[in-house]
Amino acid sequence: MYHTIAQIIGIGAMAAIIYSFQCKEMKYLYIFQTIGSLLFTIHFFMIGAYIGSLMNLVGLVRSGLFAMGEKTHKRPVLYMILLTIGLFTIIGWQRETWMSLLPFVAQTVGTLALWSGDNIKVRICQLAVLSPGWIIYNILNFSIGGIICEVFTSLSVIVYFARIKRDKIKAD
Repeated sequence: MYHTIAQIIGIGAMAAIIYSFQCKEMKYLYIFQTIGSLLFTIHFFMIGAYIGSLMNLVGLVRSGLFAMGEKTHKRPVLYMILLTIGLFTIIGWQRETWMSLLPFVAQTVGTLALWSGDNIKVRICQLAVLSPGWIIYNILNFSIGGIICEVFTSLSVIVYFARIKRDKIKAD
């Protein structure tokens, strides 16, 4: 029953993350990323994937800070987040060794992409780096919500690009 509850929480997290990539405004993308990160923090902790839990905790704080806009969009905030990712990776290395690198790279690239505030960069990084790294980590830790999330997030990003292209063609 415990494992089933953990997987259900992961599926809830998946829904929030997938939806975030359909948001046109960065503020709403950050809000749904925050909700998804909170649920994935709980999910990964429950299934014993502690580095995944820690990295999602960073994602939760990061998205919350970035959603606040210019008052938290300062270099020291970025450096604090990147330092925390590095420290959590060192802590996670003790338990998960090389697997810690997958969420480390994903969270680092994701943080830099979100920091840019550029919708296109965020989505390109999601397709090229974040989703592939998390898919492998999720498979290794049997996170059903995590696996499905990354597959659907990638599809959602592709749909986003298709919508943008379609809207541009209609406008021309």
